Amino acid sequence: MKLLDLHCDTITECFNHGRDLLDSKNNVCLRDLRTVDQWTQVFALFIPDEYRGQAAVEYFEKLMNCADMLLEKHSDLLFPITAAEHLSAVPKGKCGFIKAIEGGAALAGRLENLQMVYDRGVRMITLTWNGENELGSGAASQPDKGLSAFGKQAVKEMERLGIIADASHLSQKSFWDLCETSEKPFICTHSNSSRVCPHPRNLTDEQFKEIVRRGGLVGLNLYIDFLSNDKKGGTDEVMRHVYHMLSLGGEHIIALGTDFDGAEIDLSLNSAEKLANLWEAMLKLGLKEQTAEDIFYNNAYRFLQSHL
Repeated sequence: MKLLDLHCDTITECFNHGRDLLDSKNNVCLRDLRTVDQWTQVFALFIPDEYRGQAAVEYFEKLMNCADMLLEKHSDLLFPITAAEHLSAVPKGKCGFIKAIEGGAALAGRLENLQMVYDRGVRMITLTWNGENELGSGAASQPDKGLSAFGKQAVKEMERLGIIADASHLSQKSFWDLCETSEKPFICTHSNSSRVCPHPRNLTDEQFKEIVRRGGLVGLNLYIDFLSNDKKGGTDEVMRHVYHMLSLGGEHIIALGTDFDGAEIDLSLNSAEKLANLWEAMLKLGLKEQTAEDIFYNNAYRFLQSHL
């Protein structure tokens, strides 16, 4: 089983709780490398909404220093990825490591900070978290406000540099402003279907079909609150989202964006090793093995080969 996961918050957990990437308390534990054939993980540096301005920059720098320390400490197990050619060069027995930011507040409203985060290895930015920041409005902020003028500038500069825009957490207005502003495909690293589970963080059918039209990606989020309204988040609940997304033309769009170490996840799915349960459920419930491989790895790999 190959695995390319578009979103985890494990670096933030390691920083906040003094943990290591070999700590079994984490959803993302490098001991699971023995259970997968190939693993590339996007590690998001999460900026909570209480941080703004210089405080957000300083918090980002602390998280980045933690990430770099762990990369150096576990150089025998981790392989940094900053360009497309690195994706196919991940050695056997190592986990590919892609840096991302969750929360564009890390930029503190300064366009020049995009070059700074790019130079530190960041290749994806989730534009907002749930609140409003300098780039725009998130899913839990004012629904009639979208991307700011700075946010639109930032998206264009991200595209110039080669930083992928992540629309997870955007408000509806911000999402459609991103569609008007962006010239390249963007992604939703960890978002599900609102038709299946009507949560403000999930995507409407119209949003999903727009991402399909643009050739983007949508990573399935394993957070139980985004999977169902009854606090269930096992394979049956995940598969309802898969089937619906497939019905909207998502065969080459669906990926994994587990939200490991950032959300409450069913015990049957809360590690890389346990994702084999979802793989087996896909095959048991009639998905072609090729479709399962595409969701687990190939769709994200192809996108990143083209846009990283």
